[in-house]
Amino acid sequence: MSGTDSSESGDADESTVSRVARKLTPGVIRRNYRAKFVISILLVVVVLAAVGGVNYASAEATVEQDAEQQLTSTVDMYADSVNEWAVSMETHTRSVSSTQALSGADAGTAEGELIQKQAQLPVDVRAIHLVDTASGEVVTSTSPALRGESVNGVDAPWSDVELGVDLTSSNDVWNSPTAYESNAMGDQVMAFASPVSGEESRVVVLVGTLEYRVDNLRQLHADQETMIVGANGETILSSGDGTLNADSETISELGTSRDGTAFNRNGDEVAAYASTGDKNWVAVTTVPTAQAFAASDAVGTSVLMVIGAGLLALAV
Repeated sequence: MSGTDSSESGDADESTVSRVARKLTPGVIRRNYRAKFVISILLVVVVLAAVGGVNYASAEATVEQDAEQQLTSTVDMYADSVNEWAVSMETHTRSVSSTQALSGADAGTAEGELIQKQAQLPVDVRAIHLVDTASGEVVTSTSPALRGESVNGVDAPWSDVELGVDLTSSNDVWNSPTAYESNAMGDQVMAFASPVSGEESRVVVLVGTLEYRVDNLRQLHADQETMIVGANGETILSSGDGTLNADSETISELGTSRDGTAFNRNGDEVAAYASTGDKNWVAVTTVPTAQAFAASDAVGTSVLMVIGAGLLALAV
């Protein structure tokens, strides 16, 4: 008996729903099966297009965000690597300049000491010079061509280092403002200088190359270019042609604060920034937008193809 009542109640509810649906549906549609079918298909098309559009936008945004994070993480790795290199060069320079055997030693003794020190240091260290700032002479060097030469005849930034100006204490380490091309060594190098302990007029100059670090940095894209720039925008080191389309305000802010990362999208190019930390330097990597977001475009195209195929199937 209760089963019958339940069935009758369900039929009544269904009849009520049917009556409401018939009232809301125009008479021409209720009487025309083709119109019913077309309206149903159009509703499915609208729903499919709306859901597909939302998924397309969401997928594209997610992939672009992943690409942005990957590029920012990469440039942050570059910054850490260069910062580690600069700090290690400063440490090596202090270590050599604190060698007691260099204080008051003759050229022959000092030469042997420098050669021994270079053998113990990483391959990044290309040369070590011992300079007498009082006489303006290269006392000795691991580079034979510079031994006994006048500093005035040396075409390198370290030849202008002055005690009491660039180096005011025994713990100071000077470094060349930017990397420079060394014809003798055939690559981009930076020079570091520190006064010899116990010898007021002598300075140890250590020349290190960045080429190994730059070459070992993984480039995510074919046309990606990475540069190290100072807080005021000067180029410290470049892996490309030396040109950079970057935001000067972002560089100044990161270089001054020595902390953080940033990402800019400017038309046909995107740029990621990262502070090096210990130096007022900023690592900047630029990539054409089409390459940086190639995966996003591929995902977006795939989603649109799925939506298009579904709509085409409904139309057919």
